[in-house]
Amino acid sequence: MEHMNVFHRIFHGDLHPLTNQKTKEYYLTYLENKEHDELGRCDFIDLKMTNTSTITLKFWYYQSLFNHTLQNIKWDLHKKLFSLDKKVEDIDNLIKNYQNYVLNYMRIIEQNYLSAEDRRSIFKISEEKTNTDIFKILYKTLDSILLFLEETFLKYIDKSLDIPYQQRLWFAHQNQVTINTIQDKIPSLKVPKIVKDEIHQLLSKIKDNTISDLTYESKEYYSTFIKVLDHLFNKEKLPSKEQLYEVLISLDFNTFKIFFFMTDDIKNKIKSLKNNEDKLKLYREYFKKVKPIVNTIPYRLNPKLPPLRKNLLDWITEEITFYEELIKFDKSRVLEETFNNRKLLKVSVPEVSLITKLLYESKVIDGPRTELFSFLSKTFRTEKAALISSESLSNNYYSVSESSKRSVKKILKGMLLQLDQMKGEL
Repeated sequence: MEHMNVFHRIFHGDLHPLTNQKTKEYYLTYLENKEHDELGRCDFIDLKMTNTSTITLKFWYYQSLFNHTLQNIKWDLHKKLFSLDKKVEDIDNLIKNYQNYVLNYMRIIEQNYLSAEDRRSIFKISEEKTNTDIFKILYKTLDSILLFLEETFLKYIDKSLDIPYQQRLWFAHQNQVTINTIQDKIPSLKVPKIVKDEIHQLLSKIKDNTISDLTYESKEYYSTFIKVLDHLFNKEKLPSKEQLYEVLISLDFNTFKIFFFMTDDIKNKIKSLKNNEDKLKLYREYFKKVKPIVNTIPYRLNPKLPPLRKNLLDWITEEITFYEELIKFDKSRVLEETFNNRKLLKVSVPEVSLITKLLYESKVIDGPRTELFSFLSKTFRTEKAALISSESLSNNYYSVSESSKRSVKKILKGMLLQLDQMKGEL
């Protein structure tokens, strides 16, 4: 990277435009020696013969220096690419080093030497050829290196880094018409305003080239985003709210506003239900809707935020767990209250059934057996059964065991003995 040393000298050494105060003769001599520079011999004679200011000569000096540096870097990279002793890993590291090196210096120029207005007209050179113009052509030179890396070494570049500024301009320009068409249709969507605004604002940033970090990955994301919306909005019928939400999830449109809006939308539907079982059922339905959605692109809108689909599934899962526990708690509470209110019978369920059978067969009780079984199950409990089911009472009613007979005989004998011992009225 020896030719890159020129930039090191510009930012950290003797070639800094603000501190470099060479004489007029020095700049003329340098330009005269660069016969093949794009300035041309005729233009050079004009500069020499006319009373050109030192600052203008200084501008042409840097213009020439940057042009030669750019050509040398391109040629040097070209030779290294086709060098037989270069391994793929070495080329990969080399290209990524160039990317980081160049982008770092471009950020320094943007942050320290160009105003907001200058950045908006970064490729426009004034008639005065000021120091700011020198930093502009320096920025353009660095950007041209990035563009060369992209065009020549695409498979080696780091896709997470910013794209060249010239590519930013072209990307905004080539998508302008499509974005305008999409934005014209957004007001007609039957979706809440917050969703319309989020989509509209992102498209405006792309169109106006005001996205702060436009990387190769984000460029691919925005390209897919525009393509999918264009296809969706060009159908005979505009998408419904549910269809649009599904598309936004598949595109991983993971803004905080969209996530909170979608969850609030679900919460509002849940609030309309009074029964916890119905609420749980609805959450499970949403889970089934979101889970099968497949991402249409390997990138997401905000790489630093969790994926929208994962966020939604995690949130819905938490709500499902909450309502499952709530329902479980409600059931245990009802069971506890029921248990406390039921009268304890110190006999077993089969014995209760057999006593009931004796009452029926001796005509002491009459009427539907199922109603009696239901009454007994709701009113009594045994030491071994907190809940007596109607089914167990019915089964033991029609299937009497010998052990139940012996137990009930013992109970009845005890009753008869007590009856004999009771004193009647005088």
